[in-house]
Amino acid sequence: MMLRSVFWAAVFCIGGFALWTQFANWNELFLATCPNKDSLVWDGNMRFVQAIDIVDDARRGVILPGISSILASPTWPPLRTLFSIVLLVWNGSPDPVLDGRPSAFFLFATAALLFAFAFFFRKQSEGADQSREALRPYFNGLLALTVLFLLLGIVDLPQFVFSSMLEIQGMFFFTWNTWAAFSILRHIDAGARIEKNARNVSGDWGVSGGRSRSDASASALSAASVPMLLLWSFALSGAGLYLTKYPFGILTGMALLLVCIVRSPGGFASAVIRVLKERYTGWHLIPLGLLAAAALIIVLGPYLGSAVVNTKGVKRFLYLAIVIVFIDFNHYLYRCRPDFFSTELRLFYLYFLLPFVFILLSHPDRFGSLVQAQTDRVPGGSRFYPVALFQEYFLASDALAAIVLGGLASALVAFAFALKSRSRHEPASSSEGMLRYTDEPAAELPSFLRFLPERTSLSLEGQMILFVWANIFVMQFMTSNHQARYLFQIFPVFLFFHGMLFWQLGRSLPGSSLLRQTVPLLMILPLPLLAARPLLAVSSDSRNVCFATTDPAPIDAARRIAAHVPENTDAILLNDFHDTASPVFGRRQATEIDLFLRYRTYGGGRIRTDSKYRYPTWIEDNRPIFNELVHVTYLCGEKAGQGRDRATERALKAGVRIEPVDTYNDPDGLCMTRYRLLPSR
Repeated sequence: MMLRSVFWAAVFCIGGFALWTQFANWNELFLATCPNKDSLVWDGNMRFVQAIDIVDDARRGVILPGISSILASPTWPPLRTLFSIVLLVWNGSPDPVLDGRPSAFFLFATAALLFAFAFFFRKQSEGADQSREALRPYFNGLLALTVLFLLLGIVDLPQFVFSSMLEIQGMFFFTWNTWAAFSILRHIDAGARIEKNARNVSGDWGVSGGRSRSDASASALSAASVPMLLLWSFALSGAGLYLTKYPFGILTGMALLLVCIVRSPGGFASAVIRVLKERYTGWHLIPLGLLAAAALIIVLGPYLGSAVVNTKGVKRFLYLAIVIVFIDFNHYLYRCRPDFFSTELRLFYLYFLLPFVFILLSHPDRFGSLVQAQTDRVPGGSRFYPVALFQEYFLASDALAAIVLGGLASALVAFAFALKSRSRHEPASSSEGMLRYTDEPAAELPSFLRFLPERTSLSLEGQMILFVWANIFVMQFMTSNHQARYLFQIFPVFLFFHGMLFWQLGRSLPGSSLLRQTVPLLMILPLPLLAARPLLAVSSDSRNVCFATTDPAPIDAARRIAAHVPENTDAILLNDFHDTASPVFGRRQATEIDLFLRYRTYGGGRIRTDSKYRYPTWIEDNRPIFNELVHVTYLCGEKAGQGRDRATERALKAGVRIEPVDTYNDPDGLCMTRYRLLPSR
């Protein structure tokens, strides 16, 4: 016991030292070499602009528009914007470097979760046969160090640590949510084993309502065995996940559903058949048909293209169809309270899927933006995800390849040994429990589905590996944009559970208990050293730290435009570069123009970007709401008259007249004109 305590103290110290040292090196490099620290890049700029407007309006006593924009949040969930608001209020003025600090916090929090879970495995193994688990704590600690070192060695990780992008935040909540889901499944299996033992003793095999009383009691006992604190942890981490990015809810929800199906294929099929028989007859076939049509369009969306899917009619149909199905199905659940769903499916639905779908459907534009994102295409984004992940990350170092490929190979070898000696090797702990207690076919299935077992024999670690791979393949087939960074959030648990396959291999080997523990320990022993090797060289390449590139020139025009606006300007901003048809040289700095103008006027003036929804009119009580119009456009020089016509047309629709005050022509081809706003005659 003393040796274990010393070992874990060393693991925590080494991991903490490595993490802090790397972060300190990256932070110094970021502050010293990145020239565009004032830019958070497109997505981050827009969220920061929203936060600045909300705080600035609140300072002026205008509260409701900010609350409304947070509740709506059609494109990006509000969680990161709320962090920005808190930091902005605390700091007193916009600071883009400070706005990126939550990503660094989530990196440290993810590492803490990783080591806590590895230690949790150690505590769990103490409840098993000590002779068979004596070396497990050492294996877990070495694996946690390996995963941390590999994570810190990912080339583009520092870019996300010092940006306001959502990858690291998503990594934290995904890691937390996966640990919670794993723990829920472990408690369910433990409760089912207890019930099975009690059933064998009592011999209760009575049948009630087409479903055995023992099955019903097993479900109740399994649910009762899951601590309420754990369920709330799962719900909170899930909320953090889909309030970071809405697609994370889709990925995780479908992966959780797949785990439920794999755990109980016969039971799931039987439950679906019963629901169809009990609910979807008569007029209830209408929502079922709508669901089938919506599912077909969503699945084929990336292949049909935006010209078909990304239209108002199709998006409205999808939204209405899914809303009708959602209401109808939950009405059935409320009235009938069916008890034939598996425990894990009921818990996952109640604490993750139900609140996520409710939030997703609570605003039509939110659902529409998610459908639109499904068909988005970017250069280099259309490729096969597994190949992209291996090329860009998993084959980047020997240790990464050993964890991923070696883990999968170990799983195949362990499976072969398990088939050969299944009857002689029963698992000792719940973490390795094979779900063999009810592997008979489901009794209520039709004859052509009787081959499906009620429960499968896949270990919990195997189920979690299936869970993370399901995220990859859902992203592959449900979207057109296959950037590898969109799956950054899975890396810690992906690597951890693949590493756990080495232990599974050892448990399945013939021979003594000491041999079966020593083999995986020897396999994992060199990996922390291999993974730490790249960390020993201090990088001076700022390209790996500066997310907003190392060249200030592409956004210098936005800086110059902002510098030509007085600090006390009170203006509505008409930015033509938000038009997707605008020239590339200005389009790429459209959000910087919005943001830098707010830097310029914060505290002394006011800049708000024009929106036909937020500002349908610029006049109130026969007086303009703003003093000026700032028009930034590409219609310069000989086309300046077209620019004035565009500004005049928008002003007339907003109920005011305009009078030119000042014009600035930037050498990069952008121009800015300030107009005084006057009441219409």
